[in-house]
Amino acid sequence: MDVAKLFEDSLKYPSKDWGKILGLGALTIISLIFYYIPYIFSGISSLTPSFEVFNTITTIIISIVFGLLYLIMTIIISGYQLSIIRKTIEFEDKVPDFDWGKNLFDGCKRLALGIVYYIIPFIATIVVFGLSSILSYGTNNPLVGFIAVAMGVLFVAILFIISSLLLNIATAILAETDSLSTAINVKYVWDKIGEIGWGNYIIWIIVLLLILLAIGVILFIIFFVLGILLGITMGIGGSEFLEAMTSMLMIIIFGLYTLVFIPYLGMFQSRAIGLLYNESKK
Repeated sequence: MDVAKLFEDSLKYPSKDWGKILGLGALTIISLIFYYIPYIFSGISSLTPSFEVFNTITTIIISIVFGLLYLIMTIIISGYQLSIIRKTIEFEDKVPDFDWGKNLFDGCKRLALGIVYYIIPFIATIVVFGLSSILSYGTNNPLVGFIAVAMGVLFVAILFIISSLLLNIATAILAETDSLSTAINVKYVWDKIGEIGWGNYIIWIIVLLLILLAIGVILFIIFFVLGILLGITMGIGGSEFLEAMTSMLMIIIFGLYTLVFIPYLGMFQSRAIGLLYNESKK
C-alpha cells in the first residue's frame, strides 16, 4: 500500500468540488444553530421569572424540537460522508451529489452501526467505573484504589480502540454492501482487515492521526495568537478599533473553520477510509 499516495489523493479530493464543501459547511452551521437555540432561549426565559412555568414548558418543547432538528442534520451529514466512501469503493473520483432522502437513510444506518459497535465499551465503562469506585471507597489503601481506577481506564480504552478499528472497516462494508447485518458481522469485518493487512491498517491509522494532530496544532496556534492579540487590545486604553478588528478576525476565522474546514476534514477522512478499504480488493 502506497500510504503517501493514498493520503495525497484524500487531501486533494475535497477541493475537486468546493460547492459540496460549502454545502456541507452550510449544513454544519445550520446544525450548530439548532443546537444552540435551546440554550439561547433558556437564557432569555430566565430573565422573565414571572412566566417561569410557561417558560419551563416552552423551553422543554423547544429543546426537543431543535434537538431533533440538530440530530437530523448531523445524520444527513454522516450519510453524505458514507456516500463518499461508497463512490470511492466504486473507484469513482467525482464528489457525489447530495441525495437528501438517501443521505438521511444512510446516516440512520450509520448511527445504528456506531451504537452496535460502541454499546459494549459504553456498558463496560459504566461497570468498570462503578466497580472501581466501590473498590476505592472500600479500601483504606489509596494505592489500591488508584491501581483499580487505572486498570479500569486502561481496559475501557482498549475496548474503545478495538471498537473504533472495527467500526472504520464496518462503515466501509456498509457503504459497499448497503447491508447493516453484514457490517455488524464482526468476523467478516475482522477478515476484511486481514485482507487489507493489519500492518497497512496500523500505518494508515498512525499517518491519519499525525495529519490530524498537525492540523490541530496549527489551528491551536492561530486561535491562541488571536486570543493573545485580543487580550492585548482589550487591555490598551483607546484601542476600540483594534479590539473590534481582532474580534471580527476571530469571527471570520471561526466562520471559515465551520463553513470550510470541518466539512473538508469529513470528506478527507471518508475518502481515506474508502481508499484503505480498496486495499482488500488487491
